[in-house]
Amino acid sequence: MSELSRISGVSVPTIKYYLREGLLPSGEQTKANQASYSESHLTRLKLIAVMSGIARLSLAEIKIVLDELDGPGSVVDTMAVMQNALAGRPSREAEAFAEDSRRILDTIVDDRQWNVRRDSSAYEAAVSALSELHTTDLQWDCEMIGQYAAHAEAMGALDVQTLTLDGSSDNLLVQMVTGTLLRRQLVDALILLAQQHTTRTRLGVE
Repeated sequence: MSELSRISGVSVPTIKYYLREGLLPSGEQTKANQASYSESHLTRLKLIAVMSGIARLSLAEIKIVLDELDGPGSVVDTMAVMQNALAGRPSREAEAFAEDSRRILDTIVDDRQWNVRRDSSAYEAAVSALSELHTTDLQWDCEMIGQYAAHAEAMGALDVQTLTLDGSSDNLLVQMVTGTLLRRQLVDALILLAQQHTTRTRLGVE
């Protein structure tokens, strides 16, 4: 365990806590008070670090994701559970527009022939965002949302291209979580810069 702690950078007390809470599987017992840990334990510690650090999930939320990962479902199912932990809930005011928002999203998904799960948290998060848009004074329409969808499809394809698909499920999920969240930060920052540029250009500001 001390070697696992040294390589991973996670303290021994924290590793013991993860073992007690079922976040980390037990090592292979070699002696009465000694166990052997493998590369899979190191990957699992990395996954926990990504979810608690970058994704800022609570340990309870992390355990739900890991229980799904260790269950009979696929990595895609686990990703859906992780997305559910990241997705927010719409305000009470926005909930009144959920049905209209769902129709808009269904039209986009059908038009683009996306092979997606409509019971996934990502789908519900999109419905929530569209519902919140209804409550604002922003100038938007279905055509604009369709343009966003086209850009999202291109970015989603780029995301998948960065993945190494022949590793372990834990490693694949580390890549998905890290890539999704860091790309979100990067793209959001680039959009803010583009907004600055467009606004200054429209106002004629040097």
